[in-house]
Amino acid sequence: MASPKNIVYSIIIGDLFHYGHLKMLETAKKSGDYHICGVISDDVVKKWITPLICNYEERKEVIDKIKYVDETICQDSLDPTENLKKLHSRFPSAKILLIQNHILGGNSILGLDYIKEINGEVVFHNFYSNLSREHIRNIFLKEAAGKNNIKNISVSDIKIADIDFFKKHFSTKANTIQSLKRVLKNAIIEKEFVFTVGQWGKDKEQIVKEISGLFLNQKIVIRSSSMNEDSIDQSNAGHYDSFLNVDANDYGEVTLAVNKVVNSYQSAKNIFSENQVLVQKQTEDVAISGVVFTRNLWTNTPYYLINYDETTSKTDTVTSGIESSKIEILNDLPLDEIIPKWYGLVSAIREIEQFFKGLTLDIEFAIKSNGNVVIFQVRPLAANSKFYSFDDDSIKQKIRLLQEEYRNLENNNNTEILSEEIFLSDMAFWNPAELIGDRPNYLDYSLFNHLLMKSNWNQALLPLGYSKVNDGLMVLVGNKPYINVHHAFLTLLPDDIPSALKKKLLNFYNKKLKGKPELHDKIEFNIVHSCYSFDFDKQSEELMKNNFTSDEIACLKQSLIDFTNNILQTWGSVVEKDNKDIAELEIKYTAFKKRLSNNCEWNEKLEILFLLIEDCRKYGTLQFSRVARLAFISNSLLKSLVNTGTVSSSELDDFMNSINTVASEMDRDFNRLKNKKFSLETYMEKYGHLRPGTFDINNFPYSKNAFILNLDKGILEIENTNITESETIKIQSLIHKAIVDQCKKHSIKIDVSHTLDFITRPIELREFYKFIYTKNISMAIELLAEVGDELGFSREQLAQLDYYSVVGCKDFCSKNEVKNTWKNLIAGRTEEKRINNQVSLPPILFSEKDFVTVPSYITKPNFITDEIIEGEVIFLENTGKDIVIENKIVVVEKADPGYDWIFTKNIKALITKYGGAASHMAIRCAEFRIPAAIGCGDLIFSKVCKASHVILDCNNKVIKTI
Repeated sequence: MASPKNIVYSIIIGDLFHYGHLKMLETAKKSGDYHICGVISDDVVKKWITPLICNYEERKEVIDKIKYVDETICQDSLDPTENLKKLHSRFPSAKILLIQNHILGGNSILGLDYIKEINGEVVFHNFYSNLSREHIRNIFLKEAAGKNNIKNISVSDIKIADIDFFKKHFSTKANTIQSLKRVLKNAIIEKEFVFTVGQWGKDKEQIVKEISGLFLNQKIVIRSSSMNEDSIDQSNAGHYDSFLNVDANDYGEVTLAVNKVVNSYQSAKNIFSENQVLVQKQTEDVAISGVVFTRNLWTNTPYYLINYDETTSKTDTVTSGIESSKIEILNDLPLDEIIPKWYGLVSAIREIEQFFKGLTLDIEFAIKSNGNVVIFQVRPLAANSKFYSFDDDSIKQKIRLLQEEYRNLENNNNTEILSEEIFLSDMAFWNPAELIGDRPNYLDYSLFNHLLMKSNWNQALLPLGYSKVNDGLMVLVGNKPYINVHHAFLTLLPDDIPSALKKKLLNFYNKKLKGKPELHDKIEFNIVHSCYSFDFDKQSEELMKNNFTSDEIACLKQSLIDFTNNILQTWGSVVEKDNKDIAELEIKYTAFKKRLSNNCEWNEKLEILFLLIEDCRKYGTLQFSRVARLAFISNSLLKSLVNTGTVSSSELDDFMNSINTVASEMDRDFNRLKNKKFSLETYMEKYGHLRPGTFDINNFPYSKNAFILNLDKGILEIENTNITESETIKIQSLIHKAIVDQCKKHSIKIDVSHTLDFITRPIELREFYKFIYTKNISMAIELLAEVGDELGFSREQLAQLDYYSVVGCKDFCSKNEVKNTWKNLIAGRTEEKRINNQVSLPPILFSEKDFVTVPSYITKPNFITDEIIEGEVIFLENTGKDIVIENKIVVVEKADPGYDWIFTKNIKALITKYGGAASHMAIRCAEFRIPAAIGCGDLIFSKVCKASHVILDCNNKVIKTI
C-alpha cells in the first residue's frame, strides 16, 4: 500500500501455530490499513523458550500465508522498539498501532514507551490461554507422566502473575536491594544513599554534602540505578557507568562520578528524571567476589553457577571480564555437603530465592575475609530463565547413577597395583577431549575406543618395556570421555620398577595432580617418570621432599636409565616392523577402493566398513601408539635440554622447524596445486580423506568440502616458514652435539651416528602413521553415510549409533530389520544424550563430590615459539562457513589432522581449547614456526572466543583479550 493511514504492527513467535495466534492476527488486520507482523528471530526465541520446534524460516513461511498478514519482517529483539522506529521512518505520516504483546505476561507491553513518544496507539486483545505453548506442553507431559508413573512434572516458563510484586521489587537496582535489606539475615548489604536524576539537577551541593556526612572518611561506590536497568522487563546490565573507590569527602571527585553516571543515561537517551543514582560504602577486605546465577544460564539446569575472583581483592573483575574462575553447585545440595568456602554464599542465595519466590536470579556478591557475604545487586533473568523444568529430576537421578558408577571404578579395577585413589581426566595422556571432543557422539567415542583405548594403547607399549594394564584406558561418564589416570600413570612406568616403589610413585603422582590440576594435560612431561631425561636429578629433589628415600630414588633412576638405553638400542627394529605393517595397511586400503568401484550392496558396504576398521586396528593404530610413545621420549629428551640450560627454547623451536612431516609435504603440494603443477584430482587423491574431526561423521572430508581449499575465491600465497638448508644443518648439528654430550654425562648409551634419527624419525613417523590409518577411518565413515542415506538416516542421526551396532547386524539382518534396529537405537540415544548434555562435569574427577560441586580449573597452555602476536580472532566453529582466516589468530576447540588445511592459509597464530605439549597441533605449529597456545582449557578458551582481538604473548606465556 502506497500511503496507508494506520500501520498495525504485531509480534509473534509462531512456534506451534494455533487458533490463538490466528485470532490475534485477525484482530491486527481489522485494526488498520496495513498489517506488518514481526516474526522473532531464532536467536532471540531460544533465549526465551526451549525447545524451539520450528526455525525462523519455517515459522515465517506459515505467517506469510495467513490472509490477515500483509507483510512479515524479522524482529531481532524481544523489544519491538527498533522495528517500530523503522516503520515510523518508512511511513512518517501514518499512525503506528502496536498490538498488545503477551511475551512477558501480565500488563507489561514492550515498545510502549516509543509508541507514546510518536503518538501511536496500543490495540488490546484477549490472550487465548487455552492453546498457549505452556498449556500444550503440559497436556502432553501430563499424559506422558500418567503412562510412565512420573510425579511432580513442572515445565512452566516464567509467568508474571503478580506483576505488582515484581514491579515493586525490580523497578530499579536501588529499590531491589532496599527491599531485600529488610529481610536478609544470611548476608549484608552495605549502607546506601539513593537520589534521583531530577533531585541531582535541582540541588547538587546538598546531595554531595549529605553523601559526605553519611560516609565520613570512607570510600564509596557510585552506581547507576536506572528505571530500565535490572527490572523484570529488561536488564541493560553494565549499560551505564558505575565508579568504585570514590573519596566520599572529595567534593570534586563525588560530583564528577555522579555526573558521569547521569551522562551515561543521557548518552543512551534514557532521560527520565526518576532514574536513580545509588551510593554505597565501598566493601573492603574482600576475599572473593563475583556473580552467581541461580540456574545455569546456558543450559537451564539446576546448578548455582558461580563465576568468581579470589586473587585480586577487587569487586568488579568478574563483571568486567578481567578475572573469572567458575564452579557449579547442585542447587539442592544439603548445606553440610557444601564446601566451607561457599557455605555462607549458598545460604544467602537460598534466602534470596525464597524472598523472590523462586525466580531465576543474577546476584553480584563478595565474601569478606571473615566469611561475611555482601550482596551488591540482585536482578531477575526474565528473558532467558525458567522455573524448574521437566528435566531437573532426570538430571539429579542421572547424577546419582554416575556417582555410583564412579564408586564402582576402584572395585572393578583389574590392575594388580592400585593407588589409593582413582582420578579421571579428560586431557591426561591420550587427551580424548582434544581428539573426539568434550561431549562426543556415540559413533566418535566407540570408534576411538575400539581402535585405540580398549587395548592397543597398552599392547603397543609392552614391547618397549612399559607396565601391563589389564583394562581399558578410557571411561565414559554420561557422555563425557575421561582417561583413567591411574592406568595412565601405571602404563607409563617401566615394567621393571619394583611393585612397592610403583605404588608409592602412583600415590605421589595422584597427590601432585590433586595439588596442581592444571598439569593434567601434561602428565607425561610434568608428573610421571616415563623415561630418563637429563634433568632427572633436579626432578629428584621433589621426590626427596615427598618422603622418597635415597635408595628409592637411585632405584628409579637406574631403572629409567636401563629402560631408555633399551629403547635407544631397539627402536630401529621396532620401527622397521611397524613400517611394514603400515605399508600392508596401505595395500589393503587400495584393494578396498578398487572393490568399491563396483556397485556394492548396502550389506557389502558394511562388511568393507568392518574390515577397514579391523585392519586399521591391527596394522595402524597399534603401530601409531608405539611410535607416538617413541616421539614422546624424543620430546622429553629435547625438553630436558632446555630445562638444563644446554640449549635455548628458541634453538629448540628452530630444530623443530627443521623436521619435515606430512604437513610440510602437504604445504608443498598445495603450492604445486596453486601453481597448476598439481591437479586438484591428484591433490584430493592424496589428501581428500582428511576431515576436521577424524571420527566425526558430521564433518565432511576434504574431498566433499570445497571450502577447505577455497579455490573459487582464489588461492592464497603460502609463506615459506621452513628454515634454509644451511640453517637446518647448523641447528641439527647443535642439537646432535647437545644430545650426545648429555648422554655421555648421564651414562645413556646412544649410537652417535643415529642420534638425530632417533630424535626426529619417531616425530615424523607419528604424523605419517596417523595420516595413513585415518584413510581407513574416513572411508569407513563415508560408507556408513552411504548406507544411512539408502536407509533414510542423516549423518546427525548416524552419529548416535556405535561401531558395534553398525557392524553387528551386517550378516544376519534384512535391510528392514537393520533400519528398524537403528531407528530405535537412535531415538533412545538422542534422548539419553539430551539428558547427559545437561549434567555438568568437570575436566578432572577427583571424587564423587565433583559431580555435585563441579569445579573448573585454570589450565596452563602449551606455548609454541617465543613471539608476541596481536590480531583479530577467528573461531572455526563451522568450517563450512565462507570465512577468511588469512593473517588471523585462528581459534579451534579440538585439533587433529583434519585441520591441517589451516596451515595453507597463512594464519597469524593458533589457539586451541584442548591439546598437549606434544600433541598433533603443537608439533605442526613448531614445524611451521606459528605462534600458538595449545590446550588453553575451558576458562581461558571461553574468554578468547568472546574477544575480537587477542595478544598472544608466547614469550611471557600470557594470553590477553581485547
